[in-house]
Amino acid sequence: MTSVRTANLGLVQKINRSIVLSIIRDRGPLSRADISRRTKLTRSTVSSIVSYLTRKNLVKEIGLSSSGVGRRGILLELNPKAYYFKSAKVVSS
Repeated sequence: MTSVRTANLGLVQKINRSIVLSIIRDRGPLSRADISRRTKLTRSTVSSIVSYLTRKNLVKEIGLSSSGVGRRGILLELNPKAYYFKSAKVVSS
């Protein structure tokens, strides 16, 4: 039973990472609090995911938010240097 739970936990983590990456890609730059509100994930979960994505160099911090009341959030965006696309055209004669 433990291996099933571990597998499920790993799947949930991958899904949550994908959700966070997608929201940053589609709506970014966003703060952790913004991501939490938009995804309905807890702030703790979002912080853990962002920490992981930052370590993997997929997301980067770009500065502080300028709007709102209270403590300003650190804005996050995808790291454009983390993505490379290669293409090749194969032609037969």
